Amino acid sequence: MVQGQWLLLGWMACSPELLRIHVPKRGVESVQHEDLRRAAWAMQSTDPTAWFDRRAESLGLVQAEPKGCYLHTNTSFSRGNRLVLSDVNPVSTAVMASLAKSFHGGEYAENGWQFCLGQPTESLDGWQDVPLSSWIQVSNQPFTELHFVTLEQSVRQVVETHLLTP
Repeated sequence: MVQGQWLLLGWMACSPELLRIHVPKRGVESVQHEDLRRAAWAMQSTDPTAWFDRRAESLGLVQAEPKGCYLHTNTSFSRGNRLVLSDVNPVSTAVMASLAKSFHGGEYAENGWQFCLGQPTESLDGWQDVPLSSWIQVSNQPFTELHFVTLEQSVRQVVETHLLTP
C-alpha cells in the first residue's frame, strides 16, 4: 500500500506546499523577524556564544579553525571571507545566525564564508576578515525596545548585497 502511495504522489507531481509539507526558505526569504526576535529572546538568559554553538548544527555549520568560527558543512573552500562579529551580544548573534541561515542549502559565490563570533586570534591564508559592523550596525538595545521588522529589512539587504551576489 505504501509503495502505491509513493507512486501516486510521483505521478501527480504536486508541489510540497500544495501537500502542506514545510520546505524551509532559502536565501533572502529565510531572514524572518520572528526568528530574530525568538533568538534574541532566547539569549536573554544564556550566553550568546553557547546559544550559537547549540544552534550551529541546525544551521548546517561545523566548527572551523580557529575556534569560534563556523563553516557550512557542504562547503570545502580553502579561501573566502570570514564574517567577524566583534561585539558578541544577543542581538548581533541573532543577526549572525540569520546570515548563516540564509546560506543553508543555497547557491554560493566562488568564495566560501566563515562566521566568527569574536575576533579570530590568527589569520588564515586566503581568508579575509570582514567585520559585520562594516555592513550593519547592531546595537545591544533592551529587548523591549527593538524593532525587529526594521532589523529584518537591514539583514535582508546585507544578504542581497554581500552574501548571495556572485
